[in-house]
Amino acid sequence: MKKLLSVLLTLSLVAGLATTAFAETSANGRSNALSKRDLAYCYLSEEALISARLAQENIVIIDEDDDVLAEYHTDGYVAEFSYDSENLSDDGRKVLRQIKDNNNVRVVLNGRIHKIYANDVLVETRNYAPLVAAPIDQFDQPGVVKSSTVYTDFYVYHSDGTKSKMNNILTNAQFLRNSNSASQAAIQTLFNNNNSPLKNNITVYKKNDSGALVSYGTVTPAKVIYDASVLYVVNPKLILLTLQKESSLVSAYHTTAGTPLTSRVFWFCMGAGYETSTTTTGFSNQIVEGTRILKYWYNDKNGTSTAFYYSHTGFRGYHGYNTSGYDTGIWCDNAATYSLYKYTPYTCVNNTNTKESGNVFVLRYKGATWLGTLSW
Repeated sequence: MKKLLSVLLTLSLVAGLATTAFAETSANGRSNALSKRDLAYCYLSEEALISARLAQENIVIIDEDDDVLAEYHTDGYVAEFSYDSENLSDDGRKVLRQIKDNNNVRVVLNGRIHKIYANDVLVETRNYAPLVAAPIDQFDQPGVVKSSTVYTDFYVYHSDGTKSKMNNILTNAQFLRNSNSASQAAIQTLFNNNNSPLKNNITVYKKNDSGALVSYGTVTPAKVIYDASVLYVVNPKLILLTLQKESSLVSAYHTTAGTPLTSRVFWFCMGAGYETSTTTTGFSNQIVEGTRILKYWYNDKNGTSTAFYYSHTGFRGYHGYNTSGYDTGIWCDNAATYSLYKYTPYTCVNNTNTKESGNVFVLRYKGATWLGTLSW
């Protein structure tokens, strides 16, 4: 109680003394006037700031180089970021090596290979190499019909005896935004109903060399997703489904201890672009970049009137239960399905985990209750 009273007293004193605003540089480079509230918080320690603000907003702390140090979510999730400052990247930046959260989940990064551990047990290895920024894609292969290849239904088999046909994950009509697609208000309601941390704004605070924190910009997640949907004419339900697949931020449905999809950080929440770039990391950048890439690959094959065969050595076409190995190609019935495989070049993560990862996840959960009544 004494600690809380001290925090509140500090806020009151600093805000009362602050009669003028000064300029700050936000994440987008614009100069903004700080409010009295911002003036108060910039004098607080990280601990005091979290105590004062975490009930109202998600907090992201970055350093002077714009590298994220920690995330504090309003649902209690906390993640800390560790860097290698000895071996710098080609552009002279510190290299992110580990993300560790308060659920005993950690992600160890070695380039674009992310190894996910739960309670110090390796549960998944992800290779983000296929998802470099379009249009330059090292995994790009012409999606054309091969005369020597006969169309084949591709099934993933599950341990409960069911199977999933993987040639048509979404229709083109479902992929695209339409007049019935979710509004910003509907997305906000979904977050509220799921008690997602995304129901609250995300505010970035920058720590200077003396340890003081300054507000660096605030975003409303529902608005970011809605705006990206409108800009790229992609159904917001697909954006939300991809966001859940990559980071479990839409709903707590997939956060069971020991079986995480990944750590639930805003920093790389869509698995899109370059994890070493400040222009593609962070919540807003991730939503925009992920949506842009989805639409890019949709456009690449939109208008193709027949099914086409997509193949590459980097594609992992696992067939699931009671099978071994994987295929390196699959027939796609439409541009929407092709785009999803370009974004995530797996049917599922392996032949054992067949339902909670890869594009089986999209197929399985596209009608899930945690997505509410949002329209395709």
